[in-house]
Amino acid sequence: MALPILVVSHQRAEAGERSTEYTTELSLNAKDLDWLDVSTWRYEFFANIDTPNLAQQELPKEVTKALRSAAPPLVLPLKSLLETLRHSLAHGQVAYLNAEGEHVPTEQAAQLAFVSKVFDGKSYIGFSALRLEEAAFHEFLLLWARKLSELLPAE
Repeated sequence: MALPILVVSHQRAEAGERSTEYTTELSLNAKDLDWLDVSTWRYEFFANIDTPNLAQQELPKEVTKALRSAAPPLVLPLKSLLETLRHSLAHGQVAYLNAEGEHVPTEQAAQLAFVSKVFDGKSYIGFSALRLEEAAFHEFLLLWARKLSELLPAE
């Protein structure tokens, strides 16, 4: 159910079918959103490195290590956050991590890592990785769906 919530709103924004409030919301930094707690989320950009294909390999150790490190609160335009989630879900680029942020196939998933290629125009410049707890992702989806229903005019 996550994919339609993210894909439809992203494609609608890209097509220019958005209200003024939606445009404003997309321009805000995620840390400034009063309706969403991103304090435990971790985002990293990996420049000039091939994007791992999570269908064929696990998330590289240097990526999981970077996503576990202490960092300041997430500062990322909401549009970039949504693109990372949308693209990773659409392309099957989601890693399931244990409570410590490691990929251990025999352990229950407690966190998710969303991996997405990043382009500057048409040129590949690296990939982004966003890690958050599974419960935080569920909360985000509920809040995002509610926010969309408030922001987008009924058709």
